Amino acid sequence: MENIENLRKQIDEIDKQMAILFEKRMNIVKDIYHQKQIASLSVCDPEREKQLIENNLSYIKDENIKKLYLELIQKELELSKQYQELLAKK
Repeated sequence: MENIENLRKQIDEIDKQMAILFEKRMNIVKDIYHQKQIASLSVCDPEREKQLIENNLSYIKDENIKKLYLELIQKELELSKQYQELLAKK
């Protein structure tokens, strides 16, 4: 069994990777926002959100974790829309 310090180091590395990926995702969200502006599309795309949630949930096998991951995805989508709204105010 691994000691708690090694496990915490693993969590720290995962958190670092998640932060880097989050920033990368938000940069792509910005690019999508600009494309939506050019095409006069709405920030909200409920069909795309539904598809994204279904696809991402399929990666999780544990039902308890799946419920938690659903909350994470929903929050991520909310933050993406908030970021687009901030961009719109510029």
